[in-house]
Amino acid sequence: MLLSSFVFFYVGEDYFHSKSHGFCCKVALNKFNNPKSGLLVNDRCVFGAQILEAFACKSDKEGIHESLSLKKDPTPRIYTWVIKDVSKSKETLISGAFAAGGYNWCIWLFPNLDIYKDSLGVFLRMDNNAASLSSKTSVYVDFSLCLLDLHNANHRKLTVKYLFSSKSVGWGFSKFLSWKEVQDPSRGFLLNDTCIVEASVGVLGVDTIH
Repeated sequence: MLLSSFVFFYVGEDYFHSKSHGFCCKVALNKFNNPKSGLLVNDRCVFGAQILEAFACKSDKEGIHESLSLKKDPTPRIYTWVIKDVSKSKETLISGAFAAGGYNWCIWLFPNLDIYKDSLGVFLRMDNNAASLSSKTSVYVDFSLCLLDLHNANHRKLTVKYLFSSKSVGWGFSKFLSWKEVQDPSRGFLLNDTCIVEASVGVLGVDTIH
């Protein structure tokens, strides 16, 4: 695997950067030892690295190349969905579409339906973008789905990273929480037959097969 990156290294307030595979960054020893510099405190120092852009690729024996291009800003989008009449529903509930990382998404909720009996199933799905994706392209996503506890703030939250594609448009949790726990009045998940699901969706990058 080849990894090429644009990296900032820093020691205290001193920054060094490179687009190469590696490099040496130096601080003058007298500056490093100077108490006023703050670089060395109680014989301890702190180093850090910030990767702003990365590109990784690999190839197999047949010459097929796969590359993952990471986004510069994978800041997640938070979407909140208020769902009414949850226990009365006899079919899958689907949220409105929302944008995150340049793609559209929606939440699918299965409230104690036959397909996931005695459970609450919650899934994240790509909206209409999936059909336009190339068969050789996947979207690498870090997302969480959270059922809010409005009594105790003891929310139920699950997080996963997944490659979404035209062949795999959705991913989530068929047994997100037992239906008995959802209905437990002491938990605060279901109030007046209404629940609130929060999704955090961050697109980390795009995976492409050449």
